Amino acid sequence: MKGLFDFTVDELGPCKVKSPIQLSKSHGDMVANYVYDNEFVRYNVDVYGDVSKEDEDLFKKNLIEKAGPRELIYFNPKHVNAGICTCGGLCPGLNDVIRAVVRCLWNRYGVRRIRGIRFGFKGLLPEQGFDTIDLNPDLVDDIHKTGGSFLGTSRGGGDRVNEIVDAIEALNMKKTIDLDLYRIANEISPMIYIRSNTDWILSLDVTEFDDSIGNYYVRTTSASDKVTTRLTEKALIVPDREIILARGKAPAQNEFVAVEFSIENRDGKVIPAGNYMNTIKYILREGEAL
Repeated sequence: MKGLFDFTVDELGPCKVKSPIQLSKSHGDMVANYVYDNEFVRYNVDVYGDVSKEDEDLFKKNLIEKAGPRELIYFNPKHVNAGICTCGGLCPGLNDVIRAVVRCLWNRYGVRRIRGIRFGFKGLLPEQGFDTIDLNPDLVDDIHKTGGSFLGTSRGGGDRVNEIVDAIEALNMKKTIDLDLYRIANEISPMIYIRSNTDWILSLDVTEFDDSIGNYYVRTTSASDKVTTRLTEKALIVPDREIILARGKAPAQNEFVAVEFSIENRDGKVIPAGNYMNTIKYILREGEAL
């Protein structure tokens, strides 16, 4: 198919997590290389010798971003709750793909929470009553020797977006889609998924935070432009109360919103996220945006 197409790949935000996959950064050393965002392949392979300068921008739209492992990735594998779903009709090699994805996530990225969604989108619709399958390399080791889909498949259901999102939340897979947490240097950045027509509040639950060695304070350091208000002044962490980090108005369509914050001592020294990461929780709920 010839013509001009928009091959732009949307980004959720800057990639700041170092990939656990160790690859090469130079060519010719007989080791596979990382792929970078400025590497492309040509969609239309026809080459014309009479391309004018005015046509240069059109030819840039003929480039497709190259796929492959990046040196810096967006999601922290330790916090990923992955899901695999085969939808629509059967095609050759589905079990090979499921097996390869599970083995790569588990062995190369260190992901330990991988769920198989059974029978396509039906597996995410409550009235169907299908449980998910916890996947690991041992379970999928031999599935490439059989046909069909190990998870099962079905057609339809993909238009019930809100119900599917609700099902993902109920499965606690919101740690991938709604409230994925990333350890970035000395701060944590929650990436939250906001559905359209929903005003929202993001709070910090510090009931388990250990403040026995002194007073600690929290404040937001940056946020997406979709955030209407955020905690810019330092707030004392008191374990028996909830701290509101940010509020936002309902977006016109479903979208991700980022909020970054830091925890500091009385002198303003930022505390490494590893010191408190397991003692804080996040609460995302509907609420009035200020």
